[in-house]
Amino acid sequence: PANTIAHNQIGIAVGYPESVGNTITQNRIYANRDEQIHFYEVPQPLAPAPSLTDWDGAAVSGTACAACQVEVFANPSPQLAGHTYLGTAVTAGDGTFSLTIYPGYNYLTATATDTDGTTSELSSSLFIGTYTYLYLPLMAKPASLR
Repeated sequence: PANTIAHNQIGIAVGYPESVGNTITQNRIYANRDEQIHFYEVPQPLAPAPSLTDWDGAAVSGTACAACQVEVFANPSPQLAGHTYLGTAVTAGDGTFSLTIYPGYNYLTATATDTDGTTSELSSSLFIGTYTYLYLPLMAKPASLR
């Protein structure tokens, strides 16, 4: 935990059958050119990346493998990255999870770690930021249009 893995070709490369069971947890993984986490020549099935499906203003929810630990990360852009670790949730038997987080981030991604200790690649980004609107004062209608 607590490593910063950035500015590489690939952030973390996991390969070969002996590599199953490696847990990647609570790290800052971002700004790597090709991929943040990449698996190659690893037997299947691996823990699939979670799916972030909803943000209700206080909690993010989604699905992952049953009994998996899901780590949620904030990012300033939609790039698949784990810029800031926010917290961990454990999925229910049906694979659903919810994690309360503080608002103030633009995008979220997540990883899932299965019961064998293998961590997935990052999920797709979920936009949770708010757009800034420009409000202009209403102007009175000209007398000719009243």
